[in-house]
Amino acid sequence: MANTGFTDDQYHEIYPPGIEHYFWHVARHRILYRELRRLTGGTMPPSRVLEIGCGRGIVVRFMRNNGIQYFGTELSPVEVDPDLAPYIEAGCDCFDLPEHVRAKVECLMLLDVIEHLPEPVAFMRRLREAFSGLRSIVVTVPARAELWSSYDTQYGHFRRYTIETVVAELDGAGFVAARARYFFHGLYPIMFGLAKLSGERFTTIATPRRKWLHRVMGGYVAVESLVLPARIWGTSVLCTARTA
Repeated sequence: MANTGFTDDQYHEIYPPGIEHYFWHVARHRILYRELRRLTGGTMPPSRVLEIGCGRGIVVRFMRNNGIQYFGTELSPVEVDPDLAPYIEAGCDCFDLPEHVRAKVECLMLLDVIEHLPEPVAFMRRLREAFSGLRSIVVTVPARAELWSSYDTQYGHFRRYTIETVVAELDGAGFVAARARYFFHGLYPIMFGLAKLSGERFTTIATPRRKWLHRVMGGYVAVESLVLPARIWGTSVLCTARTA
């Protein structure tokens, strides 16, 4: 796999310490946890989940704190907090994991990963072949080409997606899409306005100062994705698929 990991500068620009308290991450963590629970009918989460491209592990920490056997790999040699070190392989291509480790993975998480890849279908097809115990895959991606901005350019995106294009790529890789939806609906008009006005958007994210406010905002977004129809446009797409 080509090295599409972030540089140190890119990590510091959008993943400063404490970024897990930013409303976007607060909301996405809750939405993803809900999706993992749904995979097994709301009973127990999958027994072993691997996130590919996990960065410094903010999702890994959240999921493990909530009882999921969740691990991560990251191409870039990022610094990982000591408490997460046993659960993250930094500077590691997921295909280089030992076969017996790959065979135990039941669910793969690709969280804002495939938009960075020139050939995402080939990559996901290879994942399906390499992880023999795989049952499901959860994918999130940035949505809607009309929202393209300087942020996409700065962080090496090849494309933004619709529900249909995510499902088509998963289908091409041999998966069967089970659920697909837009989320971050409320951000769509804001990002659309910025894209149409100048195409410029902030490319750095600061650690939140008012964590309580971000908790409230994140909670609202998580509820929003429950009550609004899946096909109302948002700034992200979530798709869950199963092995055929």
